[in-house]
Amino acid sequence: MNEPIDILHWLVIVLFALCILGAVIQDCRSLLISNYFSIFLVLLFVPASLVADLSTSDIALHFLISFAVLVIATPLFIYGIMGGGDVKLLAATSLWFDWVDLGSYLVLIAVLGGVLALTILIMRRLSKSGTDKPALPWLSDQEGLPYGVAIGIAALALMPKISVLPSSY
Repeated sequence: MNEPIDILHWLVIVLFALCILGAVIQDCRSLLISNYFSIFLVLLFVPASLVADLSTSDIALHFLISFAVLVIATPLFIYGIMGGGDVKLLAATSLWFDWVDLGSYLVLIAVLGGVLALTILIMRRLSKSGTDKPALPWLSDQEGLPYGVAIGIAALALMPKISVLPSSY
């Protein structure tokens, strides 16, 4: 066992999870996701992939996948379906998944996003019956959905499939 490498692997796991949780919390509170979360996830991937001993071509493939997700998801932002922070977080988290696991990740996001949307619609309907202003901005009819929540939950749920994380995870 190489103790410094093991410590670095676990540090990556903790930092990855904390970054995702930070983005989810920020999205819930303000419907915004700071670019810092996406940038940090991309930067964190580099040492994680090197410690996991990925080849240069594998690392390049991960970046190509992430770029493809960004290009494909950008029209969702342009047409107001997703926020810009959501699109960037989606691309940054997609970087961590192998192409064979990316489909599962995207499907889980879609399912969780549907559940999230349905839940919020119900909550909005119920909050109309009260006279108090909702505590969270997205509970009013004018606001969007915190889609970063679906992205974050899916990323955390599928962390065991991330190849650059230690297999003992």
